[in-house]
Amino acid sequence: MTDQPTSVSGGGDGQGFISTLLRRAWIPLLCGALVGGLAFMILNSREKSYETCSYLKVNSGPVDQAILGLPAANKPINNIIGETASEVEQYRVAERAVEFLQLKPYANANQILKVIKAEADQNSGLITVCAKGRTPREAQRIANAVANAYVDISRARQKASLRSARRELQRLQRTRIASVRQQAKQGGASSAAIDSVQETQDQIERLTLAEKINTDSVVVAKPAELPEGPAGIPPWAIGILGFIIGAALGGALIAVREQNDKRIRSSKQLERIVGAPVLASIPGKSLVRQRRPLDSLSRKEAEPFRLLFAKLRNSTGAEHLETLVIASIEDDGASSSVTWYLSATAAASGARVLMLEADADRPSAVDNGNGRPAGVTDILAGRNRLDEVLFHIAADERHAVDVVSPGERNGGAHLRGGSAIQDLIAQAHANHDLVLIDAPPVADADAVPFVRNAQGAVLVYRRGGADQDALRDARDELASVGTPLLGIVAVGFGR
Repeated sequence: MTDQPTSVSGGGDGQGFISTLLRRAWIPLLCGALVGGLAFMILNSREKSYETCSYLKVNSGPVDQAILGLPAANKPINNIIGETASEVEQYRVAERAVEFLQLKPYANANQILKVIKAEADQNSGLITVCAKGRTPREAQRIANAVANAYVDISRARQKASLRSARRELQRLQRTRIASVRQQAKQGGASSAAIDSVQETQDQIERLTLAEKINTDSVVVAKPAELPEGPAGIPPWAIGILGFIIGAALGGALIAVREQNDKRIRSSKQLERIVGAPVLASIPGKSLVRQRRPLDSLSRKEAEPFRLLFAKLRNSTGAEHLETLVIASIEDDGASSSVTWYLSATAAASGARVLMLEADADRPSAVDNGNGRPAGVTDILAGRNRLDEVLFHIAADERHAVDVVSPGERNGGAHLRGGSAIQDLIAQAHANHDLVLIDAPPVADADAVPFVRNAQGAVLVYRRGGADQDALRDARDELASVGTPLLGIVAVGFGR
């Protein structure tokens, strides 16, 4: 027996982690809905604020430079106005804005300062004045009031500067005229002194003209408009982001749980772990607690065992299969029932079948109220021959299965070596076509000699039983003995 059956039953209720994620898609969706809905409600419950900006332009040629030919005194700087301390200038602007707003909605400069922000671009000469308000109209009014206050204060500063310069020049002019007159009394004024008097007079006239023209060095380039919507990220966008984050967390939770979950949830997962096909799936657990005649089963109940027998008999290289061991991972009795129904199915097909019960800890098909009859342990100990302990159990109305009970437990009679078990199997084949061994659990030392002397093994796994680690250990145990694992019978996974 070298080749293993390749057919795999259609049983199984999942497709690994992806299938688990799809089946539990409600978890990420629920987490996303909860997080997104909570984020939306929190943000939406907050008082909305609106923001808009007005733009100021600092003229590149202010009046004192264009008219007087002096270096520019006003330059765009951060926090609105700048040749004196910025805090003082901001407070002055805010005070003037309160006047323009007529105390609505704020009555003092400190309240205005909390809702405005001004930034200057040194390259373009533009100053951006942004304001927040509880309504679009309020934000617009504040931004425009602050911008106008800036222009008003700048104009007043410019006028004061021009007046101060004119007065200074007038004092200088008086001093120079007095000097020229003194020089004239002493013998004549120099031409340079006379020219300086004329130059000072020209500057005074230009300053007087500048005061009348009053060209503003700062103007409103663009007034603030009504904002289209509330400031900040919209609540619906936060809700969507919260949904995505919540769904991702839910998916991560499933992934972490799946990685740490050692339970086996599907027949496909069984195949991946063991590396062998699921030969048949038995939907319910009640069937493996019984050992009834085959003809008392419904077609639906009998079909998994007919399928199992057909696959074992018709797979490549299995036509000469004569000795098969059926074992489970835990001592749950599932392998005993599977062995019986497979034996009955084989007998109903016309084969001569011998079922060896090798686990003394399980109930036997031939137990009676007077104690367990002699069986396998007695044959191995030499107390009985095979033909003396055979029982004929009806498989159906026309066929029977020869059954040998395990006998009483004998402290390790199975461990004496493989020769006695080889002799027992050889005797069995003298009058039988197929020998099916109901072995102890794979991890039990008593199972080793039976598994080693079989041509193939079938592993029975009941859903909710051993975890993945135990299943891998069972696979490795079979591999260490050298008996080919033909496949798995999955119990309780549905069809």
